[in-house]
Amino acid sequence: MIFIDSSVWIEYFKGNKKDIKSEIYNLLDSNQVALAAPVRIEVLSGTSKKDFQTLNLIFSALPIFYPSRQSWQRIDHCLEIAKHNGLTFGFADLLIAVIVNENKGKLWSFDKDFKPMAKLNFLELYN
Repeated sequence: MIFIDSSVWIEYFKGNKKDIKSEIYNLLDSNQVALAAPVRIEVLSGTSKKDFQTLNLIFSALPIFYPSRQSWQRIDHCLEIAKHNGLTFGFADLLIAVIVNENKGKLWSFDKDFKPMAKLNFLELYN
């Protein structure tokens, strides 16, 4: 399962990079795309009023994964590891990482904050 981050969806909807569109189409055709709930919220909150309904309809066709009770404990553990390594991460990014990891997926993102998370084994990235 490939979880697509907000940064990739934004590039996809801009439509400037054909390789991104092509890869997303391939992943969609093979039923490999998933959404972490925070990504859905981030993208929908940033979309225009005009595009909201269409985008909401597209996202409703994808499996959406939500944090579990254990997610919050995992976030605490990730925070402890990050602090030990002198790193800090935003709440939404940590939540996305934990959701992806709990569901044994990979995250496709252009956000640089996820690379150090991957090095700390918080999640696996999709390249």
